[in-house]
Amino acid sequence: PRIALQDAATADEAARATGSPATPDEPAPAPGPRRRRRWVPALVMLVVVALLAGAGFWWMQYGRWTEVPDFSRARGQQEISTLAKKADVDVALQAPQFSETVGEGYPVAISPKPGTKVTRGKDVRITLSKGLERYIFDSSWLGQPAADILAQIDKLTHAKITVTQAQDYSESVAKDSVISFSPPAGTALKPGETVTMTVSAGRKPVPLPDVAGKSPEAATTALTDAGFAPTVSPDQEFSDVPAGQVARTDPKAGTELQPGAGAAVTIVVSKGPDLVEVPSVTGKTTADAKAALEAAGFAVKVSTVFTTLGLVAAQSPSGGTKAKRGSTVTIQVV
Repeated sequence: PRIALQDAATADEAARATGSPATPDEPAPAPGPRRRRRWVPALVMLVVVALLAGAGFWWMQYGRWTEVPDFSRARGQQEISTLAKKADVDVALQAPQFSETVGEGYPVAISPKPGTKVTRGKDVRITLSKGLERYIFDSSWLGQPAADILAQIDKLTHAKITVTQAQDYSESVAKDSVISFSPPAGTALKPGETVTMTVSAGRKPVPLPDVAGKSPEAATTALTDAGFAPTVSPDQEFSDVPAGQVARTDPKAGTELQPGAGAAVTIVVSKGPDLVEVPSVTGKTTADAKAALEAAGFAVKVSTVFTTLGLVAAQSPSGGTKAKRGSTVTIQVV
């Protein structure tokens, strides 16, 4: 039959493929189960562990280290930050300091030093320079009260500049105010230097003008123009100066006084001469005449030609006239 022939042909083909003759009555053997590859996961794990170990070794020996860059030529925070970012380090800025050798804005101190190996992210302490430490006294301080300026100098320099004081007279700067500095204001001063501050002692003393014989109004004007503060005394006094005119000043004319506010001068107005009536002593004994004249406020001068009676024959000034109290009356005794 046809079916049997096809089966035989199929069996021959199978026999040729396997290299053994097929027996038509024996069935073909079933394929066995595939052997599992258990070594593959272990190999993968071994590779991963090796890679991790290698990476760890590289990191510990090389990867985590960096060098502190040379910040010495970097000026300001921006340039420093750029270098720090490239080197993978952090920067901790310290309080800036003055420096005589490093320009303003450049590092004056770096720790750790440039070139030092550090771990990434390490803080590098950098101190920036404030430049030269110099102190300048402002010219606007001239003419200001010395006590206020001394307080400002102390606040500015923290006692790093020594200030000595001198005094001088000034026609333009008020007393106890600053006239000048030496070295001059505006000079850049190093710590430890000394500055002399000249303080005004007020205006130079001048002789008090002589205003005797002037009217009180004219005297007041003259003294005020000279820089004094005159007042007219309510109490007048006798003097040789005509009544109503200035008899004298207190202090007296010619006294060296410092002009300016508070330079007080008192003007004393004259009541005129102190005149009193001369007693008549003609015909009195010498003793009685002297007593009467001295009681009236006169000095007595006795003139004798010859003495027999001891009586006053004449007097000068004459009795009944007026003479200045304290003046001398001459009597002639015979």
